[in-house]
Amino acid sequence: MSRYTILQTDIPNQSCYRDFIRKLDYSDAFTITHINPKLSLQEAYIQMFSNPPKWIKILMKIRNSLVSFIGLKHDLDTSGIDTPQFKIGKIVGMFSLYYISNNEIIAGEDDKHLDFRVSLLKHEDTLTVSTFVKYNNLFGKVYMFFITPMHKIVVKNMMKKLI
Repeated sequence: MSRYTILQTDIPNQSCYRDFIRKLDYSDAFTITHINPKLSLQEAYIQMFSNPPKWIKILMKIRNSLVSFIGLKHDLDTSGIDTPQFKIGKIVGMFSLYYISNNEIIAGEDDKHLDFRVSLLKHEDTLTVSTFVKYNNLFGKVYMFFITPMHKIVVKNMMKKLI
């Protein structure tokens, strides 16, 4: 039996997300415990966002195909991450980096329909992954209505890569 747990939780007060997204229309957070305390934050980011399972790649291809018809970003890359440069403004994996500290990485993207940020906040053997979304129009709200159930499954599945 594994020692780790992944639980939906409150947004950590320590997160700096407020500096990178002005208004919140949607947010969630999941915490995983009992990960290797020596795992660096950058290593956790790479493990989570590199080489997703085949079913997630298929979902992303379907998503990319559907949103390309309405002019949204559709080139989200789900391939592996090769020797990334963790610098603000760089794209590592699918997302642009907005903030990097010893205990938090904030990445994300802005699009016509919504802006989002994802935070990885690490403390010893615990990592909290939080998602923050601001709708830019009605389509953003509709998009999130349909995406949210799968988003939660995908995030938890990607967090399992840390055990």
